[in-house]
Amino acid sequence: MFELENGRRRMLASAKELQKGNEIVLPVYLTTLLYHSKNVHKLDEPEHLEYIQKHRNEFKDLLNLVSEFSQKYVLADANLEKIKNLYADNEQADIEILANSFINLLTFTALGAPAAFKFFGKDIDRKRYTTVSEILNATLIHQSITGLYETRIDLSKLGED
Repeated sequence: MFELENGRRRMLASAKELQKGNEIVLPVYLTTLLYHSKNVHKLDEPEHLEYIQKHRNEFKDLLNLVSEFSQKYVLADANLEKIKNLYADNEQADIEILANSFINLLTFTALGAPAAFKFFGKDIDRKRYTTVSEILNATLIHQSITGLYETRIDLSKLGED
């Protein structure tokens, strides 16, 4: 794991590619919204549909949080702009389509390898990080398997006396 400016993290995937290393943290009310969104298709549990219909406006909050996270850590401006435009065009879409689109949106901010996903039926391409030279001035973070211990090495200071 490498930590760059502003806490942005990347993991080395190969000699030519990096992966996302930051995880988004959601407030409880958005986690609840996503839980019900994930289960909205269950016809025998109508409480999921009722919940997201009642809290439909919270999808805008989720988009704003994803947008802030993306601008700071993901750095995929073209994809973010496409996502915002698709939301603006489909804000009043069928509630199940809206819910499924936001479940898919989590792929955009997910830790690890970037992946393509669909947002309101349109493809959002993956953003590849092919410039590994940016990690030369980063801080290398060695973490224990439990995550309880870590060692940090400032790579920009290697070779100094």
